[in-house]
Amino acid sequence: AQPGIDNEQQMAVHNALGIAYWRERDYARAEAHYEQGLKAAEQLRDLIGSATLLTNLGILARITGQPDQARQYIERALLATQRAGARQGSPYHSLGQIERLLGNINAAHRNYARAAEIYADNGYLRNQAISLRMLARMTARLGDLDSALAHLEQSQAIAESVNADSEINRAIIYRAWVIDLLGQYQVTSGLDQIKATLSADNVVYAEAAEMSAMAALRNGDLQQARRDADIARTIYIDHDIGDGQLSAETILAWVDALEGNLTSADQQLQHLVDSARESKQLYAEIKARHALGETLLLRGELAAAQAQLVSARQMSVKNGDLALEWSIAPALGSVYLKTGNMEAATAMAGVVSTATVNTLAGYRFLARHAAAENNTQTAIDLMSEARLTHQAAWSQQDEAFVNEQRQLLDN
Repeated sequence: AQPGIDNEQQMAVHNALGIAYWRERDYARAEAHYEQGLKAAEQLRDLIGSATLLTNLGILARITGQPDQARQYIERALLATQRAGARQGSPYHSLGQIERLLGNINAAHRNYARAAEIYADNGYLRNQAISLRMLARMTARLGDLDSALAHLEQSQAIAESVNADSEINRAIIYRAWVIDLLGQYQVTSGLDQIKATLSADNVVYAEAAEMSAMAALRNGDLQQARRDADIARTIYIDHDIGDGQLSAETILAWVDALEGNLTSADQQLQHLVDSARESKQLYAEIKARHALGETLLLRGELAAAQAQLVSARQMSVKNGDLALEWSIAPALGSVYLKTGNMEAATAMAGVVSTATVNTLAGYRFLARHAAAENNTQTAIDLMSEARLTHQAAWSQQDEAFVNEQRQLLDN
């Protein structure tokens, strides 16, 4: 406690000191000051002050890898605001952040939507833009990509109205992410423009670099993918953004695998799976398991690949994450084709066919599934579509497969 000042001042001073130490990443001191401020707020019976400090404690617990503790703080904050008859967006947004990391997509979607609504009603437009952007991410993962793009358009328009440059850039970055989900990988120009206007230690720069790395990976530009993912990883580490670091390291391991460094990629991805699971970051765990499954498939270890991909898909389905399921299904279907399990392969073909995306991986799997069922013309037609939409990533293997199918048709 600060001597010589009353509880109201104690609450304000400790909250301000907590924020200052949080910005310096001295999390232990930040927590201590938030707790002192909370004690003062509770003695005052100041429900709004208590809610603010509980929310800050929740944010701190989330970024230090304690999602369950974070949820408890935020739920207490929500209860305090309800008892006060107030409407605050920050507890709902923070709860959305926690549920997102835990992989609870529907719960995250619901909380981001509520936060955006309250921020709009209270006139906090920059915060509304942030919640709308996160709402778009969850909407896309639930499979509604058109609505996700609409949310991002609204987020960008609001950010522009209040000159929030970082949120304008983030809306552009996540629009590129949704376009990537749609299988349209030519998105790097907008990202390059963002990177050109920012310093290379900026978190928004890291997000743009991470998305650029994913686009480069899809297009087969492994050198660019590695360069951008490494930049993103460095910035995320400097800013203690654990989920971002896991994501960038997953991309780097995937690049290793595609460059033929399968053993090191395998080891790194297993480490990432374990790290994500220990920190209860389900989304990161699913992505790492997917990449590990793809790596094991490249190594020809079909049983191990199947185990990882089945696990990743089951987690995605359980949480309603259609975007992740769509990305996993072609790899899992390819394993089933290689092991001769046509019934399971056909089930995965159904998942890929009903997706609202047209990825090159999806085309490749569907074409090979058609070929396995002796539907040669269908296989050729699918790869013809793939070449039109994914020219940059078209490979010699793709060309050889098409030529092989044409020879079969001619014979």
